[in-house]
Amino acid sequence: MTPLVVCSFSPALLACASCGSPFPSLPVVLADCAQLVKANSIIGNKKETGKVRVVYTPWPNLLKTKGMADGQVGFRDARACAYTEVLARENAIVNRLEKTRTEKPTKFIRESREEFDAQQRAAEKEAKRAHAAAVQAEKERFAAEKEARSYDSLFKPEEMVSNAEVAASSSSANIEDDFM
Repeated sequence: MTPLVVCSFSPALLACASCGSPFPSLPVVLADCAQLVKANSIIGNKKETGKVRVVYTPWPNLLKTKGMADGQVGFRDARACAYTEVLARENAIVNRLEKTRTEKPTKFIRESREEFDAQQRAAEKEAKRAHAAAVQAEKERFAAEKEARSYDSLFKPEEMVSNAEVAASSSSANIEDDFM
């Protein structure tokens, strides 16, 4: 039985996706990828002369559930998979690809992640500040509208006169004339 090795990729990797098949032809890049998959696979690397079957599928098609073992994956749709077989390891291709390998240290990844998180926190703080300012402005506008609708400004105690004061100070005819 030939070992099965999975290689997932972004759909943007294939330039010729307009044909009916999900993978109309495997370009040279994918052949290089197949050699790299065989070289980095424990079982595939041990089988120097045997065929290794490599599965190509878009990454959203990969299925991983809790019950699966480490390294085991399934596929949501088997029709979205393409297969190729690597007959033998070609060291020239693997060595050429290994020479171009660049690894970024974990420190760089951590720093870039911390920087990204700090930017996200700053953006969230700014959004909260803007939201709080909008809420405060809405409260002030509502208070101003409530004050404008209130009758409190119409009835000032210093301008009010009781009936007893009116009867003592002037005649009721003057008050009635003022009313009209």
